[in-house]
Amino acid sequence: MAREVLNASPNLQQWARNRLAEVAQIHGQMARASRERREALRIEAQRVGMSAEERDLRMEFDDVERQLSYLSDPTVLAPRLEGIWERFRALTAEREPAQRGYDDFITPFARAGMAAAASELLTEYRAALSERERSDLFTRSFLIRYEGQVALADGRPEEAAELFGQACDVVRGIIALCEANPDLGVAYERAGSSDSALAVYERFLALEANRFDADRTMYAATHRRLGELYEERGDREKAVEYYARFVELWKDADPELQPLVEDVRRRIARLVGEPRRQSRALR
Repeated sequence: MAREVLNASPNLQQWARNRLAEVAQIHGQMARASRERREALRIEAQRVGMSAEERDLRMEFDDVERQLSYLSDPTVLAPRLEGIWERFRALTAEREPAQRGYDDFITPFARAGMAAAASELLTEYRAALSERERSDLFTRSFLIRYEGQVALADGRPEEAAELFGQACDVVRGIIALCEANPDLGVAYERAGSSDSALAVYERFLALEANRFDADRTMYAATHRRLGELYEERGDREKAVEYYARFVELWKDADPELQPLVEDVRRRIARLVGEPRRQSRALR
């Protein structure tokens, strides 16, 4: 669908480039995702009169945010992320709160382990909103969800899980993704409840409603994590099933990500071979 409108109006071209970027990221093709996203931002800048400075800053932020989704230690990105925010804050200081990027940066701050900075940003964002804006259902839900992300980054997974649940209560029946939010699964895992985490991850993958942009950051990773959880439980069949899906998604991933794919392939080979080895041992 995206390719069909690449030569249409600028608005549709921007939509198409963003969709192609998301698809590329789902398949571990981060360089391609970056190229498509940069083209989308170039189109947007021309369409709305965005300055070159803001366009380039958004491109840099987009690349850092993408790395947060796959680096084994995302905290290494904290200094760069903080620098981007300071430049973006100065650039948007005169704008309305909704246009200053608070809601773009809170989640990346939390995922980069910057709990205090994310909390400070959330407090500033909430204070900048009008009473009418804070009363909006979606805004209320997102504010509580941000609190959960801060709690998770701060090492308070039980509180994070409770906050994610409260965020869902606000929009229950409206946003289907809410109860299948992978962040909730992470909170359960860190709280030592792997059964609950596994259920959340499976709900996420089974969800047929709009998952917004969660697929680009969590779809492949959730398959791999489910494989790991089932392997830990000794359920070889389920582990292989999810590992195989991950390999299929990332088989053409960027070269620097292929070690992750090879690791999963080795896990599959070991799990598939285990019954045969046990059988030979019995003979």
